[in-house]
Amino acid sequence: MESNREARLWNLAKTDPRTVVEELQPDVRSEQADPTALYLQGVAYYRLQEWPTARQLLKQAVTQKPAYPHAWYYLGLAAEQQGDVREAIAALRAAAAYRPSASLAPLVQRKLSILDPESETTAGAQLVRPRRRQSNDQARGIFTDPVAQWNVLPIALKAAMTLMGLVVISFLVFVAWSMFGPNGGLQQHRQQQEEIQEMERQQCEYAAERGIELPGC
Repeated sequence: MESNREARLWNLAKTDPRTVVEELQPDVRSEQADPTALYLQGVAYYRLQEWPTARQLLKQAVTQKPAYPHAWYYLGLAAEQQGDVREAIAALRAAAAYRPSASLAPLVQRKLSILDPESETTAGAQLVRPRRRQSNDQARGIFTDPVAQWNVLPIALKAAMTLMGLVVISFLVFVAWSMFGPNGGLQQHRQQQEEIQEMERQQCEYAAERGIELPGC
C-alpha cells in the first residue's frame, strides 16, 4: 500500500472508520491481501467496537507479517475487549518483542503492566527508572564528594595538580623562612633595632659621665 494512502486511511479510521471499512473491502478480500490493508481494516472494526471481526483481520495481518508490532498491539486490545486476557497478553508480548516504535512502546508497556504486572517484559521496563535514578545519584555524588571528584580526574591532571601543590608549598616555606628564620628579614630588623638601642644607651651613659644632657636620655 502506498504511504500516502496508508496515512490517509489511518487518520480516517479515527474519525470515520466505516468509510475505511468500505474502501478496503476489495483489498482484504483478495487472496494476497496486503498486511497493511488488513491492519487498517482491523483497526477500523476495532473503532466500530466489532471485536470478533477486528481480531480476525488483525490475526491475518500478523500471520502474513509477524514483525508488525502495531497489528499485535491492536490484536491485544481487541482480545481484551472480548475478555480473552491470555490472548491479549500474548499479543502484547509479541508487540513488545518486535521492537515497537518510540510512540507505541509506552502504550504496550502500560497495557502489559495492567494485564500482566508480573511479566518479565513489564519488569524489564520498570527497571529502567531505578537504574537511571541510581546513575543520576552517582553523578550528583561525584560533584559533591571531594574524594569522588579526585578519583575521576585523569592521571596526568592529578600529577600536574600535585606538582603545582608542591611548588606552592615550597614557595610558602621559603617565604616563611626568609621572614622568620635566623637570617630572615624580621630577625635582621630586630637585631638592628637592638643594636641602635644599645648605641643610644651607651651614648646616654657617656653623656651622663661628662654632665652632658642629650635629648631622650
